[in-house]
Amino acid sequence: MRLVSTIALIALAATALPTHAKMPLGFDSRFLFNGMKYEVDVDRDKDTLLVANVKIKEGAKEDVGQIRSVAEHFVEPSGCGISAIHLDDTTFVKMKIKIWYADYVCPEGTNLRTLIVDQRDALRKGEPLHK
Repeated sequence: MRLVSTIALIALAATALPTHAKMPLGFDSRFLFNGMKYEVDVDRDKDTLLVANVKIKEGAKEDVGQIRSVAEHFVEPSGCGISAIHLDDTTFVKMKIKIWYADYVCPEGTNLRTLIVDQRDALRKGEPLHK
């Protein structure tokens, strides 16, 4: 009964968060980049990736250039690119994890969201995205 209550509470909490803040509860991809572990989630409504360094050491600094490199590395096989990066400070306060937004653009005929969803199982194992 306790397990069911815990699962229900997590599910309720997830629905109370904005769509973009749900990543830590169900990421689309996990991979290493320059020796650091990142998780990436694709926003369900916008052409945006959410990028988080899940093992960042306390006090370590991340910058826009570093996150841009991570996001570009992730989308490169699809032919897509990153147009903007920005940080969501409110998520860090609530969840103790920095979530960066990486807005992406793709060539005509490429649907990055569909590629990610279709490859989610492999991406969660650390395999690269394929077009």
